[in-house]
Amino acid sequence: MRVLFVTLGTRSVPSSRIRVYQYVDRLRSEGIDARVLPYAISRRYERFLDSVRRLKRLPRIAYYPPRLAIEAGWRAGHAFDRLRLLAEIPAADVVYLQKAVLPRPYRIALRALRKPFVFDFDDAIFTAKLSDREETRAQSRRRVRAIESLAREANAVVTNDSPFLEEYAQARARRAVVLPAAVEPKFFAVPERSDRRAGIVLGWVGLAVNFHNLRWLGPALAEVGRRHPEARLKIVWGGGAFPEFDFGLPVEREAWSYEREVQQGRSFDVGLLPLVESEFNRGKMARKAIEYAALGTPAVCSPVGLNFRVFRDGETVLLARTHEEWVDAICRLIEDPLSRARLGMAAAAAAREHYSFERVAARLIDLLREIAGR
Repeated sequence: MRVLFVTLGTRSVPSSRIRVYQYVDRLRSEGIDARVLPYAISRRYERFLDSVRRLKRLPRIAYYPPRLAIEAGWRAGHAFDRLRLLAEIPAADVVYLQKAVLPRPYRIALRALRKPFVFDFDDAIFTAKLSDREETRAQSRRRVRAIESLAREANAVVTNDSPFLEEYAQARARRAVVLPAAVEPKFFAVPERSDRRAGIVLGWVGLAVNFHNLRWLGPALAEVGRRHPEARLKIVWGGGAFPEFDFGLPVEREAWSYEREVQQGRSFDVGLLPLVESEFNRGKMARKAIEYAALGTPAVCSPVGLNFRVFRDGETVLLARTHEEWVDAICRLIEDPLSRARLGMAAAAAAREHYSFERVAARLIDLLREIAGR
C-alpha cells in the first residue's frame, strides 16, 4: 500500500513533524510505502528564506537585484514542486493531506482519479481570522471555502482531540476521526531532570508567533516575581526573533532544539501554557500541555483547546482563566513541592494512557488500511 502524505511543511514545522513525520518509519516497518511531500513550507522555501535573511545584511541598493533573482528561482522551483505533486497522486492508494489546503485543480484531480483521501488538521484553520497570517477578506473567504470543500469530500477528516475541532469535523465530514497528538517515546524515557539550578523555574515553550499569549500573562508573572523572588522564567522559543518584553522577574532564554527538547522541558519546575481566548486558540491541540504531562512536569494552563477528559483541573493540571487565578495557581505550586510531585505523576500517567506513540500509531495504521480497503 502506498500513501502519499502532503504535509504543510518539512520536519521543522511542528504540526507536520507531530502529525506525520514521526510515524513514517513505523508505517514503513508495517509494509506501508509512505511518501512525504511538503506543500507550503518546503525545503526549497526554507532555503529561499535563509538566503533573503542573509541578503538583508547588505546595503539597500545592493539588496534588491539578488533578492529578485533568488525569488524568481524559488517561484520556478515551487511551480515544479506543484507539478510533481500532481504527478505523484495517480500512484498513491491513499492521499493524506496534513493541513495542506489544496486549490481547486488538485481537488478536481483527486475526484477525477477517484483517489481516497484523508484531511487532517490540528488547528482551527477554518476560522475567518488566523493568528499567523495576513489575508484580505477575499483570500480568507477562499481559504474557508476550500477547507469546507475538503472536509465534505474527504473519505475521513482527522483532528486532534480538541472538542472545537471535533465539533467542526462531525458537522461536515462523512467520517470524523479523532487522532490525538502522540508523544514520542523519548519524552517518557529519561526520568532524571537536567540543567537544575537553585530557585524555581517557570517554563514556556512556543513559537515566536504565539508569544502574544505569554505577553498577556505578564502582569501575573510580575506579581509572582514580587511574591517569590527565587522564581525565574525560562522561555524556549523558535520560529523567529525573540520578542523583547519585561516580565518583572528574571528571564532565561534558549532557542528551541529538537535534539534538546526533552532536556529543555525537564529543566522546568512548572510548565506554563497561557492561551488568550479566541476562536483560533480554541482549536489548538495544547501540544505543550501534553508534553509537560509526558515529562511529569506539573503545569498551569488556560482552559482553551484542552481535552478535559484527560486534563482535569486539580488532578492532572491546574487551570487558570484570570490573572488572579494564574497567580494563585503558580504560587501554590511554588510553595508546595508535594503538590508539584503529585500533579506531575498524575499527568504523566494520563499522558501514557492517551498519547503514547504506539497506541496512536496503531490507530493511524488501521485507519489507512481501512481507507485503502486493505
